[in-house]
Amino acid sequence: MTGVRTGPLTWGQHIFWFYNHPWREESHRPPEFSRSLEIPEGTTVSALQDALNRCVQKFESLRTTYSRPGTDPPRQHVLASYEAPVLSFEEARRTEFSILDRPAVRVAVPDTHGAVGKAYLVVNQVDLDWLSFAIVKRFVECDLARGRRGPAPEFNADFHNIDLARWESGQVAQSTRRIEWMRELRRRIPRNVMPVRRDGYPAGDEGRRVVAEALVPEILPRVEALARACRVTVPTVVHAVIGLLLAGWLRRDDVYLYSEVANRWQPETLHMVGRAATVVICEVRADPAQTARWLLVETHKALLKAYWNSQRDFGAWRMDGIREDAEFGSSFALPVVVDYADGLGGRPEPGQQLDRETVRVETRDGGANEANFHLTPLGTGLRIELTADTSAFSPEEAATALRLLAQLLRTVSGQPETPVADLLRLVTLGPPRGVEGLARLGESRFDADLIRRRITEFPGVERAEVFVDGLAGSPVRAHLAGAAVDLTGLHEHMMLAAAGSPLIHLPTAYRLVRTAPDGTAGEAGWLAREATAQLRPRDGYRPTVEDDERIRALVRVFESRHPGSACDPARCYARAGGEYLLVPSMMVGLREAGFEGAEPADFISLASLAAVARKLRRRAGTAADGDGGSGASVVQPGGPPSCTPGRRTDPAGGVPGMVAAGGSV
Repeated sequence: MTGVRTGPLTWGQHIFWFYNHPWREESHRPPEFSRSLEIPEGTTVSALQDALNRCVQKFESLRTTYSRPGTDPPRQHVLASYEAPVLSFEEARRTEFSILDRPAVRVAVPDTHGAVGKAYLVVNQVDLDWLSFAIVKRFVECDLARGRRGPAPEFNADFHNIDLARWESGQVAQSTRRIEWMRELRRRIPRNVMPVRRDGYPAGDEGRRVVAEALVPEILPRVEALARACRVTVPTVVHAVIGLLLAGWLRRDDVYLYSEVANRWQPETLHMVGRAATVVICEVRADPAQTARWLLVETHKALLKAYWNSQRDFGAWRMDGIREDAEFGSSFALPVVVDYADGLGGRPEPGQQLDRETVRVETRDGGANEANFHLTPLGTGLRIELTADTSAFSPEEAATALRLLAQLLRTVSGQPETPVADLLRLVTLGPPRGVEGLARLGESRFDADLIRRRITEFPGVERAEVFVDGLAGSPVRAHLAGAAVDLTGLHEHMMLAAAGSPLIHLPTAYRLVRTAPDGTAGEAGWLAREATAQLRPRDGYRPTVEDDERIRALVRVFESRHPGSACDPARCYARAGGEYLLVPSMMVGLREAGFEGAEPADFISLASLAAVARKLRRRAGTAADGDGGSGASVVQPGGPPSCTPGRRTDPAGGVPGMVAAGGSV
C-alpha cells in the first residue's frame, strides 16, 4: 500500500488511537460506528463496491493507517488509494480490522452474490466523528441513487485530518497565553456541585439511571432565526439555555459543561470529514443583570475560546489538569455533558415531523456517570433526551427539567431581551439532592463518609473517622484505630481510590491510635489518644522502592519509554513527566516484562507510580528473570494491592532510610 503523506494525529484522534490498542491479550472490541445504508432496489455488490471506492478516494480519513505504540508520538499515514472490502456477514464476523495494518472502513452485506437488499457501513471512530460518519454515509447513498436522493451533503475539501492537524498545531502554538487561561479555568472549577459521578458503590436506587425524552414541535425555526439574529449557532443557543437551567437549579451564576460539538464551532470545519476534537470545557455565566441576547453572545465566545485553547482530548487534558490541580488531591470530572447531534448538518426526512409536545420518562438498570443532555433536530422540532443517575434526578425531576428546558427555549427565542434574572426565576426545580450532605472545601464538595469507608477497607484498620474543613495546612484529616497499619500503603490505597472518584479527596494527614474513642467524642476525642503513627503525605510520603521489585520494574519500563528521563515513583505518571500518548507503550512494556493488573486509567490519575506498581501481579506462565530482559524485571506479586508485608512507618511519617522523593502527587 503506497502512502502519499504522513503527519501527526489531531487531538480528537488521540483517545481513539489509544483505545484501539489491544494492550490486554484477551479480545476487545474496537471503537467503531455501524449504520445501515439506504440503497436502491436491485443494487448489485459490484455497484456498491464502486460507490464505496469513490467515497474512500474522496476522503483521506477513510484510507489512513496508524503507527504502533513506541517511544515516539504516534503518526497517521494516508494511502494513495485503498479498495475497502464489501464482506458477507459471515466474513465480517471472522475478519479483524486493525487500524495499525489497514483502514477499517468496510461494508457488510448478507451475501456477496447477486442483488443487495441490506448493507451496513462500518468505520473506526479514530477516523470519523458522528457528523463525519453521517456525511460519508450520505455520499455513498447519493452515489448509488444517482441523484434520486437529492444533492450530496457539502464538505470542505481543504480540511482533511492531516492538514487540520498541522493547522491546529500552528493555531495552538500562537495561543500560549490563552492556553494558560484555560488551565486556570480548569483549576478553579468547583468540584462536585452536582454529585452525579459514581464510585462503584450503589448510587440512587441501587445503581439505576433515569432516561427522559421530550419532543418539542415547531421550535427549530425560531431557534435558527434567533441564532442568525445574534450571529451565533443553534448549538450555542442550546448550550446557553441548558446553562440557564443548571444555573437556576444549582443556585449559581456560573456553570461548567462538557461540550461534544466543539469541532463544529468554526465555520470552515462545519462540513469537514475527519476528526478535529472530542470534548471541551465550556463556562456559561448566567449574569442576572444581563439579557438573554448577552448570554448567547458570551456563550458563543466561551465555546470558541474553549475550542482553540482547551486540551482537546479527555485523557490528555486530565493529565494536564493533574499537573495544575495536584493540590486538590482529587480527580477532576464535570458532571454535565451537552451534545447537539445535528447528524447531517441539515434537515431530517420531511416525514419526521412532530405535532405536539410530549415528555416520557423511564428508569433502567445501571447508573450514569454524567447528566447527559442530547438534542437532535427532528423536522421543525427538537428531540431532547436527558440521561442521569437517579441519585441526581428522580424521574419526576427529569421530566420537569425537560419541560423547563422547552419553556426556556421558547422564551429566549421569542424574547431575547428578557433579563437573565427573570429566566432564572422560571426554573422551579428544587436544589440538587445529596449536595448538602457533602463536606465543603471552599466551593468544592467531597463525600467524607465515602473517604472513611475506603480507609476502613484497608488491612488492619478497625475504625476510622474523617474530618473535612478549611483548616489551613490540613483540610482533610483521617483518624484511624488499629494495631498495625501501614500508613504509606494506606495512602497509596487512597490514591487509587481517589483516581476512580472525584468525590474522594486524598487525606492531607493520617493519625493512627490503638483504640478508638467513644463514637460521640468528635475529633477532640481522637486527638486525646496517643498516636502510634502519623503521616502527612505532602511532606512525608516515601514509597519503599528497594523492597518491592514491582516498583523498580515499572520505573525501568517508564524510563525505557521516555528516553533520558529519571523516574520518581513518588510522583504520578503526569508529574513524573509521562506522556499521555505513551500510555499504551507502558501497558505493552509491562506485559512484555511479565506483569498485568494495571489499567491505562491508572496512568492518567493522581496515583503515584509506586501505588500503581503495587497493583501489578505476575502474568500466568511467567517467572522471575532478575534484572535483564526487556528493561523491567519480573518480580513476586506480593500481598494485596498497596499492602506490602514488612514495611513500617515511624510516628514522624515516611519510611526510615528512604531518600526524600521530592514533592507530592
